[in-house]
Amino acid sequence: MAMTPNNSSVGLFRLIIVIILMLLIIIFVMKAYFNNKPIVDAVNFEMEQRNFTHTLSLIKAQWLLEGRQSEVEFVFFEQHGEVKNSQIFKVSNLGWPSINNTKQSKYCLVLWATVINVEVNEASVRVLTRANHHKNGDIECQICDATSSASCLTYSTLSGI
Repeated sequence: MAMTPNNSSVGLFRLIIVIILMLLIIIFVMKAYFNNKPIVDAVNFEMEQRNFTHTLSLIKAQWLLEGRQSEVEFVFFEQHGEVKNSQIFKVSNLGWPSINNTKQSKYCLVLWATVINVEVNEASVRVLTRANHHKNGDIECQICDATSSASCLTYSTLSGI
């Protein structure tokens, strides 16, 4: 006499197969993510560098248009053209922006985060900065990718990039 499986055991078998397939898919996706993470991190930092330099250029252009004042109020916009927030930047004689609190220890990190309009905690995960204080009030920041210090950008509050 042949045994016939009942509906509950067939349902349980199907559930186990589905769970195994889902676990295999999750493992495949996680493996692909971790294999490509260094590439993704490098591209993210490069995009943030471009955002940083682009925003610096916009602030300098606004400074020129507004008659070379010592401060510029720069407005950040959302994707759909709505105002997100604004920030007041001090500007050097050559039009390069800086922020207040030049004495704080994480000046370069705060400058980076302010210019690209992100929270400092979010920026500190991806960015390694070094500040070199120079005479005449200039602060030179070397901003590097935290995962690869080979990718760096140098910015001076007096003479720019």
